[in-house]
Amino acid sequence: MTDLRSLGEAELDALREVANIGGGHAATALSELTGQRIMVTVPRIFVASEEAVRVASRGTMRGVVAVQFSVAGDLSLGAWLVVDEGDARRFCDALLGRSPGSTTTLGHMERSSLEEAANILVGAYLNALSELMGTVLMPSVPAFRSAMLAAVLEEIFRSDAGTLPAGVGPGLGIETRFHMGRAGDPVLPALLLLLPDRVSVGVILRALRVI
Repeated sequence: MTDLRSLGEAELDALREVANIGGGHAATALSELTGQRIMVTVPRIFVASEEAVRVASRGTMRGVVAVQFSVAGDLSLGAWLVVDEGDARRFCDALLGRSPGSTTTLGHMERSSLEEAANILVGAYLNALSELMGTVLMPSVPAFRSAMLAAVLEEIFRSDAGTLPAGVGPGLGIETRFHMGRAGDPVLPALLLLLPDRVSVGVILRALRVI
C-alpha cells in the first residue's frame, strides 16, 4: 500500500532516527551561523493530515510563519517548516544576536534569517533521508509565508492550490524543538511537514521495510 498511514512502529522509529541525525546536523550548522549553542530535538513523528497538524499545534498556533520548499530529484515532495509567529520573532532574536524580546516585526532581514534557518533545517533532514535511501533530493529556494494557521494549512493540504506534487495523500509531520543556548531563551517548537506524492511514498515505504 502506497500510503504513509500503513507505517508501523518500527518504520516510524527508523524515520525518527533519520530526523534525529538531521536535527544534529542542523544544530551544528545553526550554532556556527549564530555563534551560540543551539540544539534541535525531535520529540515526535506522526502521519500528517490537515486535522493531525491542527491537533499537533494544540491550538497554540494562530498567526504562523511557514517556509515552503519544493523538492525534486529521485523523489517528489513538498516541505514546509511552520512556526508560531511569536516564536519566529524570538528565534530571530537568537539568529540575529539580539536581546530577547527585541524583534517586534518580521521585516526583510528577519525573513531572510528565518529562510536561512529553514533552509539549513530542511536541507539537513533531506540529506539524512537521502543517505538512508540512497537517493538524491534537491530542495528549491525557500518561499516565506505569514498568515493564520488555518489559511496555511489550507494551502498546504489542498492540491488545487498548486503547492503540492500531483497525487499527494497524508504526509509526515516532525515535531521539532529548538533549544537556545542563552540564559532565559525559550524552547521554540516548530513543525516540519513533508508531503511526498504517491510514487515517492512507495519508494520510501520500500526503503524502510528492508531496514
